[in-house]
This record gives sequence, structure tokens and C-alpha cells, in this order.
Amino acid sequence: MRSFTFILLLNFSSFFAQKQVPFVGKLTYEVTSCDSLLKDKLKASKMLVFSNDTLIRIENNSSVVGVQTLIKHLKLNKSYLLINSPIGKIALQSNQLTQATDSLNYTFTKKRGTKKIAGLKAKKLTVHLKKINADFDFYYVDKFSSCYLNNFSSFPGLPVLYYLATPEGIFKYELKEIETHLPAKDLFGIPSEYKKMSFDAFINEIEAIQDKESGPK
Repeated sequence: MRSFTFILLLNFSSFFAQKQVPFVGKLTYEVTSCDSLLKDKLKASKMLVFSNDTLIRIENNSSVVGVQTLIKHLKLNKSYLLINSPIGKIALQSNQLTQATDSLNYTFTKKRGTKKIAGLKAKKLTVHLKKINADFDFYYVDKFSSCYLNNFSSFPGLPVLYYLATPEGIFKYELKEIETHLPAKDLFGIPSEYKKMSFDAFINEIEAIQDKESGPK
């Protein structure tokens, strides 16, 4: 009986230890190039993540792609990418944007070892990025879900140090600051100057402009 009680207590302890809590606040990541030839040309940039645990706003501002803002609804699995395009300011709607990198593009293995990142105790993963056939050491915090980022949705927690392979090279993302406060409601709205449009409709309008500019064949 005592053995059974001991096992039961262990199971309950394990359950509560793994329970994730909602994140409400702001995450600030530093983004740096891993390419030694580009480090001098590409300055470190920031990625900001705002969350009220239902809506998320992700802001990227780099010298490569400029400013990109993604707003997504966690429960409805909807997202809008705010872009400046040849047809004006567009809020590009796509449910697929919520998983830009999915489990088909990587595998991971839990490893021993922890590291303090932005004051949080982070656990180690070895991640294989299939696109470039390379392994990297990632770190995550199991206190929060991975859903607050747009990548690595199957991770056991929030990535706080990770790498992304892009056409411009490999970039390192590291959490530098975490703030726990309710962000302003306006951050999660679509500005009135942006026109909501589906991905297919956007492509059709862009192709129509290109056909018009190229003239009759």
C-alpha cells in the first residue's frame, strides 16, 4: 500500500511540474546572423512578442526583410501578416502562417543540461533542421507553451535560444528580456489603413499587375 501511495504521489508531482501556465506580457529576442561573412554587414536586430494569452503580436525588424508584423489568434488559429505591397497596405490572412516551421521540418531530442537565459532556467534540446541537414543546441522553458512563437510548434516548451535557416542564412534567436504585464489592447488590432485579404486573392492581384506591366505577348 505504501509503495502504491508513493508511486501515486510521484505521478501527481510529475503532473504539476509539467503543467504550463499562460503567458501574458512581452518577450524581447535578439536576432544575430551566424554567417561570419555577414555579421559585419548585418547588425543585430530584435524580435518582439506581445501576448495576452489569446492574441499574439510578433514584430520583426531587420535590415534584410524590413518590418514585418504578424497578429494571430491562438484559439481560432487565424493570423494576419501586415505588409506594404504594390497594391497598398495589406493584412494578409492565412491560417497556415501560424506554423511557418512545423514538425515536418525538424526533429528534436531532449538532452541533459540547463542554462540561465533572461533569468529563466532553460532546458536543452538537440534539434536537427532537415532543410540544411544540420544539428543545433536549442534551449526552451517548459513553464510556457511553444504556441507563443511562430516556429517549432511541437516543442515541449517556449524556445528561448534557437536557430532559423532562411534564404539569407542561419540566424540565432535568443531571449534577452521577459516582461509580465498586460499589453495594450490596440497592439492586437488590424490598423484601419490595412485591407484584409486572403492569400489567394493577393496573389491574383499581384499577378494581374505583373501581366499588365508586361503588356501583350
